[in-house]
Amino acid sequence: MSESYEAQLEIAKTFFAEDLPYWCDIFGRPAAEEFKRYLGENGYKVHHLRFEIFETVYIPENCNYKAVKATAKKRKELREQGADEDELPILL
Repeated sequence: MSESYEAQLEIAKTFFAEDLPYWCDIFGRPAAEEFKRYLGENGYKVHHLRFEIFETVYIPENCNYKAVKATAKKRKELREQGADEDELPILL
């Protein structure tokens, strides 16, 4: 599992560097919580939330939670309209 964590950490770093949330639906429970701990062990203090069954996000401390919540709502709407993952916003 650590190889998966390492690969996702590299992706997450690009988002966290700009104080953006990292939307990641790769890990189910409890692996998503384990990944949050892994991020912490690697110097990233984040909050982990699951807005929908398929909408997991890791939020850096300096990111606006209300904006993330609004983004999750919009992502859900767009997904229901058939949008692809790469068409979903990262942060409104």
